Amino acid sequence: MTDPDYDESFKKGCDMAERGEFEEAARWFSRALDAKPGDAKAFLYKGRAIAELKRYPEAIWHYDKALELGLSNVDVLPYKGLSLVFMDRHEEAIVCFDRVFDEDPTSYHMLLYKGISLAEMGRHEEAIECHDMALEVRSDHPIHLYRKARSLLVLGRQHESISCFDGVLKT
Repeated sequence: MTDPDYDESFKKGCDMAERGEFEEAARWFSRALDAKPGDAKAFLYKGRAIAELKRYPEAIWHYDKALELGLSNVDVLPYKGLSLVFMDRHEEAIVCFDRVFDEDPTSYHMLLYKGISLAEMGRHEEAIECHDMALEVRSDHPIHLYRKARSLLVLGRQHESISCFDGVLKT
């Protein structure tokens, strides 16, 4: 059985988020939670709206609540990890990305986020390994080539870096 107040509020929250009105979206998701307090999906979506407002600690609280209420790691941890990245909490973010990748090895975009975090921490060799793993799955992905090229450049490996940048230009 559905709750019309919940359904209407959740839909309006999604509509507002799609239009980039994240403060209003968060309000509508709050109303959805008033109608259905234990709804994990509403916690996730409210967290996503709040993250767009750069209120990352509050967003993380909502993501943790969504996990506690039964949403899967694959559904929630990418968003939590990105909020952690924006807070410069890269080690914690990497844990999130690894857990998602362990559960869903097809989510190679987690390797992008992990590689970015590793590079931000100065761990460029490990970042390159992440991008190489992703490139094994999809060799033409320009963002992985670009990020790999940047790390190679930092490590002084100019020739390899140029080759990657050339690959970016060809895509």
